[in-house]
Amino acid sequence: QTRYEIADPHLSHALTSLLEVTLAVDESAPCIDPACTVPGCCVQDVQ
Repeated sequence: QTRYEIADPHLSHALTSLLEVTLAVDESAPCIDPACTVPGCCVQDVQ
């Protein structure tokens, strides 16, 4: 059995904080990246 430990306590704290994050997403908010290349994002309605 092998145990790994992060040597830098700052990095350890940052990673632990990241795991504890609750992310809220507003799906109705518009994309703010004018050069967005994510498929399905910024799709304009065709009229």
